[in-house]
Amino acid sequence: MLSRRQNFLATLRKKPHDYMPAAFVIDNMNYPGSLPKDIFDVARCFDIKHSIQFQLRLGLDVLFRLSPNGIRETAAGNFWRDDPAGGRICQTPVGILHSDAPAAPGAPMLISGREVLLKTPEDYDTLAWLFEHHRYEIDESAIAECQRRLDLIGDDGILYVNPPASAIMDAVRSWAGIQEFVFALYDFPEKVENLLAIVTERYCEQYELISRTTPAEVLVFWDDATTSLLSRDMFIKYSLPNLKRYAEISHRHDKILVNHTCGKIQGFADLYVSAEQDAIDWLAVPPAGDMSLSLAEQMWQGKVTPMITPDPVVVRYGTPEEVRAHLVGMLDGADISRIIVLLPCPQGTPIENARLLAQTLAERYGTRLEGALLW
Repeated sequence: MLSRRQNFLATLRKKPHDYMPAAFVIDNMNYPGSLPKDIFDVARCFDIKHSIQFQLRLGLDVLFRLSPNGIRETAAGNFWRDDPAGGRICQTPVGILHSDAPAAPGAPMLISGREVLLKTPEDYDTLAWLFEHHRYEIDESAIAECQRRLDLIGDDGILYVNPPASAIMDAVRSWAGIQEFVFALYDFPEKVENLLAIVTERYCEQYELISRTTPAEVLVFWDDATTSLLSRDMFIKYSLPNLKRYAEISHRHDKILVNHTCGKIQGFADLYVSAEQDAIDWLAVPPAGDMSLSLAEQMWQGKVTPMITPDPVVVRYGTPEEVRAHLVGMLDGADISRIIVLLPCPQGTPIENARLLAQTLAERYGTRLEGALLW
Protein backbone atom coordinates (compact mmCIF):
# COMPACT_ATOMS: atom_id res chain seq x y z
CA MET A 1 0.00 0.00 0.00
CA LEU A 2 1.27 3.45 -0.89
CA SER A 3 1.95 5.97 1.85
CA ARG A 4 -0.14 9.14 1.91
CA ARG A 5 2.76 11.04 0.35
CA GLN A 6 3.30 8.47 -2.38
CA ASN A 7 -0.42 8.32 -3.13
CA PHE A 8 -0.74 12.12 -3.38
CA LEU A 9 2.27 12.42 -5.68
CA ALA A 10 1.16 9.48 -7.82
CA THR A 11 -2.21 11.14 -8.36
CA LEU A 12 -0.55 14.38 -9.44
CA ARG A 13 1.72 12.45 -11.81
CA LYS A 14 -1.26 10.53 -13.30
CA LYS A 15 0.14 7.21 -12.06
CA PRO A 16 -1.67 4.28 -10.39
CA HIS A 17 -2.62 5.04 -6.78
CA ASP A 18 -4.71 3.58 -3.97
CA TYR A 19 -7.36 6.22 -3.21
CA MET A 20 -8.57 9.74 -3.96
CA PRO A 21 -6.32 12.12 -1.96
CA ALA A 22 -8.02 14.72 0.21
CA ALA A 23 -6.73 17.37 2.59
CA PHE A 24 -8.09 20.20 4.65
CA VAL A 25 -6.80 23.66 3.72
CA ILE A 26 -5.44 25.04 6.98
CA ASP A 27 -4.13 28.60 7.21
CA ASN A 28 -4.95 31.91 8.90
CA MET A 29 -8.27 32.12 7.02
CA ASN A 30 -9.25 28.44 6.97
CA TYR A 31 -9.75 26.50 10.19
CA PRO A 32 -12.71 25.03 12.08
CA GLY A 33 -14.01 27.22 14.87
CA SER A 34 -14.40 26.63 18.61
CA LEU A 35 -11.17 24.69 19.14
CA PRO A 36 -8.89 25.02 22.17
CA LYS A 37 -5.56 26.67 21.40
CA ASP A 38 -3.63 23.57 22.36
CA ILE A 39 -5.39 21.80 19.46
CA PHE A 40 -5.25 24.68 16.97
CA ASP A 41 -3.87 28.18 17.49
CA VAL A 42 -4.36 30.43 14.45
CA ALA A 43 -1.32 32.46 15.51
CA ARG A 44 0.73 29.31 14.89
CA CYS A 45 -0.99 28.18 11.68
CA PHE A 46 2.23 28.50 9.68
CA ASP A 47 4.28 26.72 12.32
CA ILE A 48 5.01 23.48 10.49
CA LYS A 49 4.90 21.24 13.58
CA HIS A 50 1.65 22.75 14.85
CA SER A 51 0.04 22.50 11.41
CA ILE A 52 1.07 18.87 10.92
CA GLN A 53 -0.17 17.85 14.37
CA PHE A 54 -3.51 19.52 13.74
CA GLN A 55 -3.94 18.04 10.27
CA LEU A 56 -3.14 14.57 11.61
CA ARG A 57 -5.93 15.07 14.16
CA LEU A 58 -8.27 15.73 11.23
CA GLY A 59 -7.37 12.34 9.76
CA LEU A 60 -6.87 13.19 6.08
CA ASP A 61 -3.65 13.78 4.12
CA VAL A 62 -1.28 16.50 5.30
CA LEU A 63 -0.87 19.44 2.92
CA PHE A 64 1.40 22.35 3.86
CA ARG A 65 0.86 25.07 1.29
CA LEU A 66 3.60 27.63 1.98
CA SER A 67 7.31 26.87 2.14
CA PRO A 68 10.58 28.68 1.27
CA ASN A 69 11.39 28.39 -2.41
CA GLY A 70 15.15 28.58 -1.86
CA ILE A 71 15.74 31.87 -3.68
CA ARG A 72 17.25 35.04 -2.24
CA GLU A 73 16.23 38.13 -4.18
CA THR A 74 18.18 41.39 -3.93
CA ALA A 75 18.09 44.66 -5.84
CA ALA A 76 21.14 46.35 -7.34
CA GLY A 77 20.89 49.04 -4.67
CA ASN A 78 18.70 50.33 -1.87
CA PHE A 79 16.32 52.54 -3.83
CA TRP A 80 13.33 52.67 -1.48
CA ARG A 81 12.97 55.36 1.17
CA ASP A 82 10.20 56.86 3.27
CA ASP A 83 8.32 59.76 1.74
CA PRO A 84 7.79 62.62 4.24
CA ALA A 85 4.38 63.14 2.63
CA GLY A 86 3.44 59.54 3.34
CA GLY A 87 4.10 56.20 1.73
CA ARG A 88 7.36 55.10 0.12
CA ILE A 89 9.47 56.38 -2.77
CA CYS A 90 11.64 54.27 -5.04
CA GLN A 91 14.22 56.50 -6.72
CA THR A 92 16.19 54.84 -9.52
CA PRO A 93 18.51 56.19 -12.22
CA VAL A 94 15.64 56.08 -14.72
CA GLY A 95 12.65 57.24 -12.69
CA ILE A 96 10.73 57.36 -9.43
CA LEU A 97 7.93 55.12 -8.17
CA HIS A 98 5.61 56.23 -5.39
CA SER A 99 3.76 53.58 -3.40
CA ASP A 100 1.07 53.65 -0.69
CA ALA A 101 0.48 57.40 -0.85
CA PRO A 102 -2.49 58.71 1.17
CA ALA A 103 -5.64 59.65 -0.69
CA ALA A 104 -5.87 63.34 -1.54
CA PRO A 105 -7.88 65.55 -3.91
CA GLY A 106 -6.73 64.84 -7.44
CA ALA A 107 -4.89 61.68 -6.42
CA PRO A 108 -4.75 58.81 -8.92
CA MET A 109 -7.14 55.89 -8.73
CA LEU A 110 -6.84 54.13 -5.39
CA ILE A 111 -7.16 50.38 -4.93
CA SER A 112 -8.01 49.09 -1.47
CA GLY A 113 -7.04 52.46 -0.07
CA ARG A 114 -3.61 52.40 -1.72
CA GLU A 115 -2.27 54.28 -4.69
CA VAL A 116 -1.38 51.99 -7.57
CA LEU A 117 2.33 51.63 -8.26
CA LEU A 118 2.11 52.02 -12.04
CA LYS A 119 0.39 55.17 -13.27
CA THR A 120 2.45 56.66 -16.12
CA PRO A 121 4.48 55.33 -19.06
CA GLU A 122 7.62 56.26 -17.13
CA ASP A 123 6.51 54.10 -14.20
CA TYR A 124 6.49 51.04 -16.45
CA ASP A 125 10.04 51.84 -17.58
CA THR A 126 11.15 52.29 -13.98
CA LEU A 127 9.72 48.99 -12.78
CA ALA A 128 11.23 47.25 -15.82
CA TRP A 129 14.62 48.70 -14.87
CA LEU A 130 14.21 47.43 -11.31
CA PHE A 131 13.48 43.91 -12.50
CA GLU A 132 16.43 44.01 -14.90
CA HIS A 133 18.69 44.81 -11.96
CA HIS A 134 17.34 42.25 -9.49
CA ARG A 135 19.70 39.46 -8.51
CA TYR A 136 18.58 35.92 -7.69
CA GLU A 137 20.75 33.53 -5.71
CA ILE A 138 20.32 30.16 -4.11
CA ASP A 139 19.52 30.47 -0.41
CA GLU A 140 21.01 27.39 1.22
CA SER A 141 19.31 28.08 4.55
CA ALA A 142 15.89 28.21 2.86
CA ILE A 143 16.60 24.95 1.05
CA ALA A 144 17.58 23.36 4.36
CA GLU A 145 14.35 24.65 5.93
CA CYS A 146 12.33 23.15 3.10
CA GLN A 147 14.04 19.80 3.66
CA ARG A 148 13.34 20.04 7.40
CA ARG A 149 9.65 20.53 6.67
CA LEU A 150 9.61 17.61 4.26
CA ASP A 151 11.23 15.44 6.92
CA LEU A 152 8.62 16.50 9.49
CA ILE A 153 5.75 15.69 7.13
CA GLY A 154 7.38 12.41 6.17
CA ASP A 155 4.97 9.92 4.62
CA ASP A 156 1.86 11.76 5.87
CA GLY A 157 1.51 14.15 2.94
CA ILE A 158 3.18 16.81 0.81
CA LEU A 159 4.19 20.45 0.85
CA TYR A 160 4.12 23.17 -1.77
CA VAL A 161 7.05 25.37 -2.76
CA ASN A 162 5.96 28.67 -4.27
CA PRO A 163 7.57 30.17 -7.40
CA PRO A 164 6.22 33.35 -9.06
CA ALA A 165 2.88 33.81 -10.80
CA SER A 166 2.50 35.00 -14.39
CA ALA A 167 3.72 38.51 -15.10
CA ILE A 168 0.32 39.76 -16.23
CA MET A 169 -1.44 38.61 -13.07
CA ASP A 170 1.16 40.34 -10.89
CA ALA A 171 0.63 43.50 -12.93
CA VAL A 172 -3.15 43.30 -12.70
CA ARG A 173 -3.30 42.39 -8.99
CA SER A 174 -0.32 44.11 -7.42
CA TRP A 175 1.15 46.87 -9.54
CA ALA A 176 -1.53 48.59 -11.61
CA GLY A 177 -4.98 47.19 -10.91
CA ILE A 178 -7.19 46.00 -13.73
CA GLN A 179 -8.58 49.41 -14.70
CA GLU A 180 -5.25 51.22 -14.94
CA PHE A 181 -3.64 48.20 -16.60
CA VAL A 182 -6.24 48.07 -19.38
CA PHE A 183 -5.88 51.83 -19.93
CA ALA A 184 -2.10 51.45 -20.16
CA LEU A 185 -2.36 48.47 -22.50
CA TYR A 186 -4.36 50.65 -24.88
CA ASP A 187 -2.47 53.93 -24.43
CA PHE A 188 1.16 52.70 -24.46
CA PRO A 189 1.17 48.96 -25.19
CA GLU A 190 4.87 48.84 -26.08
CA LYS A 191 5.90 49.88 -22.56
CA VAL A 192 3.46 47.48 -20.92
CA GLU A 193 4.61 44.59 -23.08
CA ASN A 194 8.26 45.46 -22.49
CA LEU A 195 7.70 45.26 -18.73
CA LEU A 196 5.85 41.95 -19.02
CA ALA A 197 8.62 40.50 -21.19
CA ILE A 198 11.36 41.52 -18.77
CA VAL A 199 9.45 40.25 -15.73
CA THR A 200 8.78 36.95 -17.50
CA GLU A 201 12.48 36.42 -18.20
CA ARG A 202 13.40 37.14 -14.59
CA TYR A 203 10.63 34.88 -13.29
CA CYS A 204 11.83 32.08 -15.56
CA GLU A 205 15.29 32.49 -14.02
CA GLN A 206 13.68 31.91 -10.64
CA TYR A 207 11.88 28.82 -11.91
CA GLU A 208 15.17 27.43 -13.18
CA LEU A 209 16.92 27.98 -9.85
CA ILE A 210 13.99 26.71 -7.78
CA SER A 211 13.36 23.63 -9.91
CA ARG A 212 17.03 22.73 -9.92
CA THR A 213 17.64 23.10 -6.19
CA THR A 214 14.47 22.57 -4.13
CA PRO A 215 14.05 19.17 -2.48
CA ALA A 216 10.26 19.51 -2.84
CA GLU A 217 8.53 17.74 -5.70
CA VAL A 218 5.54 20.08 -6.05
CA LEU A 219 5.73 23.70 -7.22
CA VAL A 220 2.57 25.77 -6.82
CA PHE A 221 2.23 29.31 -8.12
CA TRP A 222 -0.61 31.57 -6.96
CA ASP A 223 -1.81 32.83 -10.33
CA ASP A 224 -5.52 33.44 -9.67
CA ALA A 225 -6.22 34.04 -13.35
CA THR A 226 -9.94 34.57 -13.89
CA THR A 227 -12.25 35.74 -16.64
CA SER A 228 -13.24 38.50 -14.22
CA LEU A 229 -9.83 40.05 -15.02
CA LEU A 230 -8.62 38.54 -18.31
CA SER A 231 -10.41 37.85 -21.56
CA ARG A 232 -9.58 34.66 -23.42
CA ASP A 233 -7.53 36.61 -25.97
CA MET A 234 -5.59 38.38 -23.20
CA PHE A 235 -4.93 35.03 -21.56
CA ILE A 236 -3.69 33.52 -24.83
CA LYS A 237 -1.39 36.45 -25.62
CA TYR A 238 0.02 37.32 -22.21
CA SER A 239 -0.50 34.41 -19.81
CA LEU A 240 -0.32 31.20 -21.82
CA PRO A 241 3.30 31.70 -22.97
CA ASN A 242 4.33 32.18 -19.31
CA LEU A 243 2.60 29.00 -18.23
CA LYS A 244 4.17 26.96 -21.02
CA ARG A 245 7.66 28.12 -20.10
CA TYR A 246 7.07 27.49 -16.40
CA ALA A 247 5.91 23.96 -17.22
CA GLU A 248 8.87 23.26 -19.50
CA ILE A 249 11.36 24.34 -16.85
CA SER A 250 9.63 22.50 -14.01
CA HIS A 251 9.20 19.26 -15.96
CA ARG A 252 12.79 19.31 -17.17
CA HIS A 253 13.77 19.01 -13.51
CA ASP A 254 11.06 16.38 -12.82
CA LYS A 255 8.92 18.73 -10.72
CA ILE A 256 5.12 18.77 -10.59
CA LEU A 257 3.69 22.17 -11.55
CA VAL A 258 0.38 23.12 -9.94
CA ASN A 259 -1.49 26.30 -10.85
CA HIS A 260 -3.63 27.85 -8.11
CA THR A 261 -6.62 29.69 -9.52
CA CYS A 262 -9.82 29.82 -7.51
CA GLY A 263 -12.14 31.97 -9.61
CA LYS A 264 -14.05 31.76 -12.87
CA ILE A 265 -11.88 30.08 -15.50
CA GLN A 266 -14.31 28.37 -17.88
CA GLY A 267 -13.49 30.87 -20.63
CA PHE A 268 -9.91 29.62 -20.96
CA ALA A 269 -9.72 26.45 -18.84
CA ASP A 270 -9.24 24.24 -21.91
CA LEU A 271 -5.90 25.98 -22.55
CA TYR A 272 -4.37 24.50 -19.40
CA VAL A 273 -3.85 21.28 -21.39
CA SER A 274 -1.60 22.92 -23.98
CA ALA A 275 0.09 24.81 -21.13
CA GLU A 276 0.97 21.41 -19.61
CA GLN A 277 -0.20 22.37 -16.14
CA ASP A 278 -0.16 19.22 -14.00
CA ALA A 279 -3.05 20.30 -11.78
CA ILE A 280 -5.34 23.20 -10.98
CA ASP A 281 -5.38 23.90 -7.25
CA TRP A 282 -8.72 25.07 -5.80
CA LEU A 283 -10.88 24.36 -8.83
CA ALA A 284 -13.94 26.39 -7.87
CA VAL A 285 -17.51 25.19 -8.36
CA PRO A 286 -20.48 27.61 -8.56
CA PRO A 287 -21.25 30.08 -7.18
CA ALA A 288 -17.65 31.09 -6.38
CA GLY A 289 -16.40 29.60 -9.65
CA ASP A 290 -17.91 28.37 -12.88
CA MET A 291 -16.42 24.88 -13.27
CA SER A 292 -17.77 21.43 -12.48
CA LEU A 293 -15.95 18.12 -12.41
CA SER A 294 -17.83 16.93 -15.48
CA LEU A 295 -16.77 20.04 -17.40
CA ALA A 296 -13.16 19.71 -16.20
CA GLU A 297 -13.11 16.05 -17.24
CA GLN A 298 -14.50 16.96 -20.65
CA MET A 299 -11.93 19.72 -21.19
CA TRP A 300 -8.86 18.07 -19.69
CA GLN A 301 -9.33 14.38 -20.53
CA GLY A 302 -7.18 13.29 -17.60
CA LYS A 303 -4.21 15.47 -18.63
CA VAL A 304 -4.76 18.07 -15.89
CA THR A 305 -5.66 16.96 -12.37
CA PRO A 306 -8.60 18.86 -10.83
CA MET A 307 -7.92 19.72 -7.19
CA ILE A 308 -11.51 20.61 -6.51
CA THR A 309 -13.01 22.40 -3.50
CA PRO A 310 -16.54 22.57 -2.14
CA ASP A 311 -17.94 26.08 -2.06
CA PRO A 312 -16.56 27.79 1.08
CA VAL A 313 -19.84 29.60 1.80
CA VAL A 314 -21.73 26.30 1.91
CA VAL A 315 -19.07 24.75 4.14
CA ARG A 316 -19.12 27.72 6.53
CA TYR A 317 -22.82 28.50 6.74
CA GLY A 318 -24.64 25.40 5.50
CA THR A 319 -26.34 22.86 7.73
CA PRO A 320 -24.66 19.44 7.90
CA GLU A 321 -27.32 18.13 5.52
CA GLU A 322 -26.65 20.95 3.04
CA VAL A 323 -22.89 20.43 3.27
CA ARG A 324 -23.19 16.72 2.59
CA ALA A 325 -25.59 17.24 -0.32
CA HIS A 326 -23.23 19.82 -1.83
CA LEU A 327 -20.21 17.50 -1.58
CA VAL A 328 -22.08 14.51 -2.98
CA GLY A 329 -23.52 16.58 -5.80
CA MET A 330 -20.02 17.77 -6.64
CA LEU A 331 -18.39 14.31 -6.69
CA ASP A 332 -21.03 11.75 -7.66
CA GLY A 333 -20.60 10.52 -11.20
CA ALA A 334 -17.02 11.79 -11.49
CA ASP A 335 -13.98 9.63 -12.16
CA ILE A 336 -12.53 9.92 -8.65
CA SER A 337 -9.36 8.14 -9.74
CA ARG A 338 -8.33 11.37 -11.46
CA ILE A 339 -9.08 14.02 -8.84
CA ILE A 340 -7.93 15.44 -5.52
CA VAL A 341 -10.27 17.12 -3.02
CA LEU A 342 -9.24 20.19 -1.03
CA LEU A 343 -11.53 21.06 1.86
CA PRO A 344 -11.79 24.74 2.81
CA CYS A 345 -12.81 25.65 6.33
CA PRO A 346 -13.45 29.40 6.37
CA GLN A 347 -12.87 30.87 9.82
CA GLY A 348 -15.66 29.79 12.11
CA THR A 349 -16.69 26.68 10.16
CA PRO A 350 -18.65 24.43 12.57
CA ILE A 351 -16.62 21.42 13.58
CA GLU A 352 -19.64 19.28 12.67
CA ASN A 353 -19.40 20.41 9.05
CA ALA A 354 -15.67 19.67 8.88
CA ARG A 355 -16.24 16.24 10.40
CA LEU A 356 -19.02 15.48 7.93
CA LEU A 357 -16.81 16.38 4.97
CA ALA A 358 -14.06 14.01 6.09
CA GLN A 359 -16.39 11.17 6.96
CA THR A 360 -18.36 11.45 3.71
CA LEU A 361 -15.16 11.33 1.67
CA ALA A 362 -14.06 8.21 3.53
CA GLU A 363 -17.36 6.34 3.61
CA ARG A 364 -18.69 7.19 0.15
CA TYR A 365 -15.54 7.67 -1.92
CA GLY A 366 -12.88 5.58 -0.19
CA THR A 367 -10.59 8.41 0.87
CA ARG A 368 -8.16 7.41 3.59
CA LEU A 369 -9.28 8.64 7.03
CA GLU A 370 -7.06 7.45 9.86
CA GLY A 371 -5.99 8.68 13.26
CA ALA A 372 -8.69 11.34 13.45
CA LEU A 373 -8.77 12.52 17.06
CA LEU A 374 -11.36 15.29 16.60
CA TRP A 375 -14.06 13.04 15.21
